Amino acid sequence: MTSVSKYLYECLENPQNSQWGIATQSIIIFMIILNIVGMSLDTVAELHNAYANWFDFIEFGTVSFFTFELFLRYIVIGNQTEYKGLRGRVKFTFTPFTLIDILSILPTFLTLFGFNSSFLRILRLFRVFKLFRMTKTSSFDRALRRVFVTERENLIMTFSSIAIILIIFTIMVYFAENDAQPQTFSSIPKTLWWAIVTLSTVGYGDMYPVTITGRIITTILTMIGIAFYAIPGGLFTAALIEEIKLDKEEKE
Repeated sequence: MTSVSKYLYECLENPQNSQWGIATQSIIIFMIILNIVGMSLDTVAELHNAYANWFDFIEFGTVSFFTFELFLRYIVIGNQTEYKGLRGRVKFTFTPFTLIDILSILPTFLTLFGFNSSFLRILRLFRVFKLFRMTKTSSFDRALRRVFVTERENLIMTFSSIAIILIIFTIMVYFAENDAQPQTFSSIPKTLWWAIVTLSTVGYGDMYPVTITGRIITTILTMIGIAFYAIPGGLFTAALIEEIKLDKEEKE
């Protein structure tokens, strides 16, 4: 029984080490994609009316599969020293990937007991995050995590600067536009939305200044946005390329 448990552990947690592990991972990825596609198509009224039974079959079939997968993970995780015993299983429950697994199947089971709300439907989106579990053992994913660790100080400093800029320009435009557009720029929190879409240079057009002062401030913020969004992107890309290069050299 122990050898079977260890083999299942390798298939689920270290799939890259064997052909059966890769096959298991491929099946799980297929089921995740099938669930997401079914969930998406079910929102089309014409398809829902014509194929509701099929969408229900896909939903309950894939969720049953995810439940069985999670059950197996709870059994085999004991092969990892830190998760042995009941206390170890409780600790395992609160790991990020396990929480994602639980939240991805929870809405379906709650609907069986009569619970149904938009919040539960939103929780179904956690199934998308299950794909991250499937890539956690890849070299690219390891490089990605190292980038966040090595560049965390620069990234924190950059995003902190962006947050400060957003606050300053939000307050400036609020006082510049509030008298001219009291309904649109009615509060500082609401004006923050304008600052975010302007700094990101998206500019949806739902909120825009009409005063000269407001337009000058908007122009400055847009120019700052172009520069500031290039900084974290450049840092991240350069660091990621370097990590991938180092990983390739280690393999060779």
